[in-house]
Amino acid sequence: MVAERRTTTTLEVQSLKGIGLVDKVVRAVHLGQPVVTQLWNNYGYLANAANQNAIDFILHAKQDETSDRPFSAMLPTEVFCGAIDLQLVPKELHQILQNPTELEQTLGLICHLRAPITPEAASQFPSRLLSYKDGIAYVQNFFVAGHPELVEIRDRLFAMGDYFAVTTLNEHGHPEITERKDAIQEARKVGVSLLLTDEPKRKEVKGSWAIINVADMTAARDGCVPIETIAQLLKMRISKEGIAGTTHTQDQAFLAFLKSIEEYNVDPLTLRKIIITYLSGADANYALQLAL
Repeated sequence: MVAERRTTTTLEVQSLKGIGLVDKVVRAVHLGQPVVTQLWNNYGYLANAANQNAIDFILHAKQDETSDRPFSAMLPTEVFCGAIDLQLVPKELHQILQNPTELEQTLGLICHLRAPITPEAASQFPSRLLSYKDGIAYVQNFFVAGHPELVEIRDRLFAMGDYFAVTTLNEHGHPEITERKDAIQEARKVGVSLLLTDEPKRKEVKGSWAIINVADMTAARDGCVPIETIAQLLKMRISKEGIAGTTHTQDQAFLAFLKSIEEYNVDPLTLRKIIITYLSGADANYALQLAL
């Protein structure tokens, strides 16, 4: 039975970094109650992908009950890496995909990776995290390294046997929700009881993250951090042929900032630190000091 919208639920709005909020999120998600959170300027549902009540609630709220589109996993990086079928991935990526720490330090809070996984791993993951192509199972993972609260939530839930997942707050066919007032309105409408804000300082950088298919190094979607920058981080070419554009216009000031970094020829780990520092609200000149 599809979950009904709980429109009489009282919505609690708190900071994700508030005292006791990690415990509250872990408890709610474990019990199958979706929570809405903000990360940078995008709002989404946090849920346990193995809990059918949570999945039904979200799909009903998004008016997308018949969809089989997977949610994006937030797996511990070593679990994600261990699930990948390296025989189906370019050899140039093997080193980083077998090194969870390096992968986190390169792509944490930057983009989603969609990777082919082994049949054994596919048999263990909830179906809502899986997509299939030519009989091969894929999982799309977002790396939360660099966000201590989400890392703790992820790891505690996984230790409890739960599979932490995320999907956008917007209804199907509508743009991603990037404004707090719109997120509160939507959360109240669908009956979510907890909305967590993350108070970013770069409010002009909007929208979700790019999706990279590591099987053939193609982009499925562009994002707030553009494909070209992710290619620099991975030191590989990423094809944009047939790519879906971001639903929000990429910020020109951010793109100009990214262009200005090129003259420094920094390594990927430093480049990612510069980007995260800038997106966290630091002055551009301060962020660039990391390159010197």
